[in-house]
Amino acid sequence: MFEKLFISLLILVLSGISPFQNKANALNAQENSNTFYFSNPRKKSVSINFELINNLIVVPVVINDSDTLHFILDSGFNSIMISDLGMTETVVLNKARRVQLIGLGEGEPIQAFLSSGNDLSISGIEGKNQEIYLLTEDIFHLSSKMGRNINGILGHGFFRDFIVEINYTTKKLTFHDQERFRYRQRRLAEELPLIVKRNKSYVQTEIMQDNGSIVNALLVVDTGGSHALWLDAHTNENIKIPENNFSSLIGTGLNGALYGKIGRVPEFRIGSHTLKNVIASYPDSISIVYALGLDGRTGSLGSEILKRFNLIFDYPGGRLILRPNSSFRQAFYYNPSGIEISNPLPGYPYFIVTDVRSGSNAQKAGIKLQDELLTIQRESVKKMNLNDIVYILQGRPGRTIRLTVRREGEIIPIVFKLEEIL
Repeated sequence: MFEKLFISLLILVLSGISPFQNKANALNAQENSNTFYFSNPRKKSVSINFELINNLIVVPVVINDSDTLHFILDSGFNSIMISDLGMTETVVLNKARRVQLIGLGEGEPIQAFLSSGNDLSISGIEGKNQEIYLLTEDIFHLSSKMGRNINGILGHGFFRDFIVEINYTTKKLTFHDQERFRYRQRRLAEELPLIVKRNKSYVQTEIMQDNGSIVNALLVVDTGGSHALWLDAHTNENIKIPENNFSSLIGTGLNGALYGKIGRVPEFRIGSHTLKNVIASYPDSISIVYALGLDGRTGSLGSEILKRFNLIFDYPGGRLILRPNSSFRQAFYYNPSGIEISNPLPGYPYFIVTDVRSGSNAQKAGIKLQDELLTIQRESVKKMNLNDIVYILQGRPGRTIRLTVRREGEIIPIVFKLEEIL
């Protein structure tokens, strides 16, 4: 339903405008950022509740005694980044210098500031002298896409400094002290080797293709990607794009739009677990030119799959512990409604159509870009949030959807059926 967010696959400092520090020094500073620790050193663990929106983990954060901000916890991102500050939110950052950033997408390098010497806290966890990137432009538009104020992204530091347990079922995040953590084996839980390099974690997986061949795939474990699978056919000649596919805007990267093909793989295997008919994205080379050959990866494993397990990331132990949860057997659908909805004023019940897939049932029924959504399934949207609406629109193909929209002052009823296009 949502445009998938590939916000975490690559970030490089191209240049810094400073008489004292060059690009190489900036990269070294990023790699040597200070650690996070428990506010109470007697604690063995700290647990917090998180919001799960568009498959992404959202946690409350305070920076330099700021208002409470909300960040996405992203195992595939190697920094801390503020992407947007709402009208009611303020934060004061310490010394900063201008830099250029480059990543995935077809656009030009973007302008940002790199600020050092900042304090960051999350409910019982502290981090001193942290480096934070501040974007000068809200390129991701996370708040309108997720229906609540989202201010930025938290990267690898928490995974590096703690044993991180993610329970997608209870929406609870637990940070364990690495030295005092003792794992108790649980039924159906499985330990997999976790490869950690360049501040990111990787797992070996297997992918069955249309012709029955099996491809070994090294995938970034990416809690900050809302997709299921992202596969780069340019890194492995054995990866074949499924014959049944279509071209699409597949997400947003640091440098703009990501385009590619969408298809299905018959089977995806991680450890002893097999998921069937998984949606996979195959980005065009121009969208990922800066990532090609970067670290030997074949692609990324996103949260549409990860949320089907409860996870423990153990970086120092080199293992990922995963246990299937109640979502494991859910089918994979690719936007059966054919439309994208955004919330331009997060917290206020104003929802508009921002994309309509050509040839979809929704388009045939007459829905258009910029239509304002008033009701869905005969219920007013005034008491709904974006997640509520998306949940309905992501239903099983064949379900009838009834909307009313406002267009240029006219109230228009729309009726169509959800459809499976792959």
